[in-house]
Amino acid sequence: MAHKEELTTEMHFDLIGKDIPKFDLYIMGVYGAISRGVSIEDALKKYGLTREQYESNIERVLSS
Repeated sequence: MAHKEELTTEMHFDLIGKDIPKFDLYIMGVYGAISRGVSIEDALKKYGLTREQYESNIERVLSS
């Protein structure tokens, strides 16, 4: 079986941080965590965001 490595949000920031604000990467991190089955509450806590921050920015971040 092949081993799959996944970049963390911090690794993404190190690679493309000059192109995307860290806040937006955190929004994407929450989105990705939710997509993997993590509860929104746990994902928000992990990235230090509020539900309002996430909900008011997710469409903008995904469309950019």
